[in-house]
Parts: sequence; structure tokens; C-alpha cells
Amino acid sequence: MKRRRVLLAQLSLLGLCAAALLQFGMSFPYPGPLIRPLLGPRERWPEQQVREWAVRSREENARRGNPESTDALHFRSDFWAYFTRDPERTPPPGPGIVAPADGLFRFHDKSDGVQFVVVALSFWDVHVQRFPCDGLVTKIEDQGDSFTDGEGENLIYLAEKVCPVQKVVTLQTEWGEFKIRLITSISATRLKVFVAEGARVKKGQRLGQILAGSTVVLEMPSSIPLSIELGSRVVAGETVVSGGKSP
Repeated sequence: MKRRRVLLAQLSLLGLCAAALLQFGMSFPYPGPLIRPLLGPRERWPEQQVREWAVRSREENARRGNPESTDALHFRSDFWAYFTRDPERTPPPGPGIVAPADGLFRFHDKSDGVQFVVVALSFWDVHVQRFPCDGLVTKIEDQGDSFTDGEGENLIYLAEKVCPVQKVVTLQTEWGEFKIRLITSISATRLKVFVAEGARVKKGQRLGQILAGSTVVLEMPSSIPLSIELGSRVVAGETVVSGGKSP
């Protein structure tokens, strides 16, 4: 009887090992379900895997006649729940201007009295955008007619040319006119804006959402000094990008 129990225990252990190997083989080269919960977000859902999900989703929706739909989603449910998270944010007190998006402050330039603050979002950043300051929404525009697999560094200046699909929210503020551009990529083809033209908004209020991973550009008068360094990470609605005072 004892030998039988030992044998059954060994067979059970072998069965578990076989199941683990099978799951590993089915998931390869990506993490299997047994190891996935032990990994951080970037390792749990590798970039190449997320890109493959995004491309399959867009292709299937395109076959259905609506590439910007979210009807067909090939993302894993655990990744999608993580990606669409929407944590509360507390804007700092005072008159400062805050970042409109989570991500990396990747690019900065000035042209014709306007400065461009480019924030690149990864698949693992929060993708809900927020207003940089108080103001009046005067216009919401759809622009662009193509998708690109870049961060918009040299594309934000295009006017009346082929450019990435984007939504442009114009905001009248105490410092002048601001624009917040939500820009798509190959992997991000769906944009949402949560407010309408004519709305008065507060600093840190939810502005919109990009699905799934791309670029947000804040345009504001070039006379406004920045208080963050290129290459720094920013948090939407909380990181102060400028004190708001012109020199």
C-alpha cells in the first residue's frame, strides 16, 4: 500500500511537470502561465507579443470594415485589464502646468512661437490623458490619414500633408492657446476624447484615452519655460512640466 501511494505521488508529480512543459511549449517564446504572475509587466507581456496582438486585432476589425473598432481584441484579458487601468491622480497645488500623459519626455522643439513637448507612451504606461491646466475647450479636431510606427518626433509639424491619425484638442488658457495631440501608431488605432467643445476643464481632469500605446504632444507658447529635463519620466496630471510663468 505504501509503495502504491509513493507511486501515485510520483505519477502525479510527473503529470504536473508534463503539464508545465506543455504550457511552456504552447507559450514559447513568451512566458507561460505558471511563471507569468511572478514577472513584472514588461516581462509578463513582452513588447513583441503585445504588438502581435495589436496587429491581429486591427487586421480582423479591418476585415469587418471598421479598423478603429474595439469589437475584435486579441489581447490577453489580464494584459487588457492592466492596460486600461485608470488610477486617480492628484494635481499639485498652484498655477503650474502638468504633463498631459504618462510616459517618457522624448522630444522638445520650438517653431514660430510654439513649443512642442512630446511624451512617448509605452504599452505599460497608463493610457488615460489629462488636461495640463484649467481652460476652455475651443475645438476638437480629427487629423491625419495614416498610421506610423514611430513616436511622432518629426511628424507633429506636418500641415496639410499625410500624417498620423490623431485627435487635436485646443484649449484656451490664461497663458494663451494650448493644443494637446493624441497621436496613433501602427499599434494604436483608437482614440477617445471625454469632453466636448465648449467645456470648461480643470487641471488634471481626464481628457481622453489612446488604445494602445503611442504619443501625446503638448503645444504651448514658446515663452513658457519648462521645468523638466529631456529624457525624464512624467505622470499625467501630477508631474509639473512648467511653473507657467513667461520669462
